[in-house]
Amino acid sequence: GIIDTHVHFREPGLTHKGNILSESKAAIAGGITSFIDMPNTLPPTINLYEFENKLKIAEKNSYANYSFYIGASDNNFDEIKSIDFSIIPGIKIFLGSSTGNLKISNTEVLEKFFTLKNINILVHSEDDNIISQNLDYYRSKFSNEEDILPRFHMYIRSEEACFKSTVFAIELAKKHETKLHLLHISTAREIELVEIEKVKNENITSEACIPHIW
Repeated sequence: GIIDTHVHFREPGLTHKGNILSESKAAIAGGITSFIDMPNTLPPTINLYEFENKLKIAEKNSYANYSFYIGASDNNFDEIKSIDFSIIPGIKIFLGSSTGNLKISNTEVLEKFFTLKNINILVHSEDDNIISQNLDYYRSKFSNEEDILPRFHMYIRSEEACFKSTVFAIELAKKHETKLHLLHISTAREIELVEIEKVKNENITSEACIPHIW
């Protein structure tokens, strides 16, 4: 079977969208026998308690093999660094805002996470400053927020926002010899950059999502 290392099964807290039972059944139907679920649920999986809670739900309800990432925040580094990562496949870091309040805004804390050794650091790579500037531009043009999204989504979360953040993440990873995995790359420039870096550094990996190819 296939291992899907990037799923959002929405449990706990967002189960009107799906849950571990429904989504693992769908996974099995499509030939996915193992999955790793992301931490941006409600509450987010940012400590060992919430991680173990997900394990209990999956043990009871999952049709497939399972594991779960843990999320980084501005306030959980001390707890994260003491966790036994033989049972956790990696730490997800949001460099840009997305679902849930998981973006790290403190650059000193961010760099601490990149110093952790023998742990997979997974990055959602977007530059919030560029996104905010782009969003302000479109808000100045349209009075109704509904006229902006999703129509101008690709221009607000732009190629430049992605590329600048990915360059930043790679530089941090090279500085600290971090095992860096770049999530859902969506621009050709990033792919070209990562392909060059992967030749030099086997610790840098990446992935793409089929919807982004479209």
